[in-house]
Amino acid sequence: MLNRIRSKFVQKFKERGDLYDERDKQRVIFDDNYVLKFIEIYKHDFEKAFAAIEETIRWRKSFGVNAINADDFTEEFLGALETRAYVRRDKEEDVVCVCFKWIDDKAEWVPIYHKFIVYLMEIMENRSVEYSKRWCLLFDRTHADIEFSEKSWNKFCVDNFLKRFPQCIDYVEIYKIDWFWFFICKIIYFLAPSIFVSDFEILDESETKYFLGIEKGNNNAFTIEK
Repeated sequence: MLNRIRSKFVQKFKERGDLYDERDKQRVIFDDNYVLKFIEIYKHDFEKAFAAIEETIRWRKSFGVNAINADDFTEEFLGALETRAYVRRDKEEDVVCVCFKWIDDKAEWVPIYHKFIVYLMEIMENRSVEYSKRWCLLFDRTHADIEFSEKSWNKFCVDNFLKRFPQCIDYVEIYKIDWFWFFICKIIYFLAPSIFVSDFEILDESETKYFLGIEKGNNNAFTIEK
């Protein structure tokens, strides 16, 4: 199937090569791991895997993914969010976590938020292959609500990350609830069918701190080198 997909893309590139970035064309042709991830996700369905790859690399060209660099983000923007990176042990495996918390919020920054997250996701995806590590992008929502960035973040993640970055990257959101709803959620969590709770986990305060890497000195600032 890998060769079939590549053969079809070679023909596509000849017909309308302007629709795709050159780096992405080379990746489809030469990066086995990248193409095989899509094949795995779509359970070896040729048409679905091909369509997903094509839609992804067209989106990458239109969004300008390969042109994004650290100089695109001002010091003012970087100062509006708190980020930290740490390693968390999960089931005998080290997971490299990058955690975000919005400190300031401006409607005009929403497109920059999106670009910044794509920039980091691209780094994670490349390094997950290079270092054979799992990466996790966490959104810390245990603080007060922030209107623009959070609503925009959720839609953008659903529309893009979960289907356009196929490597070993997890996406996690952490919410804070009061004690009453904590116990209600615990009851629902244990009684509901596993298919409905497989993507959720109820943590107490100490577990949440550990998950967020803010204990045992695991609170290293994540910096963008320019």
